[in-house]
Amino acid sequence: MLAAFARRPKREPPLVAIQRALRPAIETRLRDADESRAIVSLLRESRTLRRAMLERHARLEERLCVLIALRTGADPRRDPTPALLAFLARALLDTAFNVWFDQRPKDVGAMIDDLFRRLRAVVSSRTRGKRGKA
Repeated sequence: MLAAFARRPKREPPLVAIQRALRPAIETRLRDADESRAIVSLLRESRTLRRAMLERHARLEERLCVLIALRTGADPRRDPTPALLAFLARALLDTAFNVWFDQRPKDVGAMIDDLFRRLRAVVSSRTRGKRGKA
């Protein structure tokens, strides 16, 4: 996922680049449905495995934050935007696996695109609501 993000065109907005890097990474991981279901089940049942996965995802988030900062020119010591976007990417990754496990969608790519659509809709509606109140 990190390598795919780094290869995205620099002109792409960061959230678009995240989506276009995350989608193939998740699709690849979920190709073997039986193995993926077993892994998700184990993660849900084992606190130790879940903790190890959280640590792995935290490292992914840290590395992605650096890549986003490089892409945007932001200084992560002063601008929390790269950290926020990296956290969202990790949350979307986790959510995608859980939605896939619980809802069993036939089209993984469409499910991922729908998660990003929902995120944008929620953010957009909250932003519009705040503007109207100001």
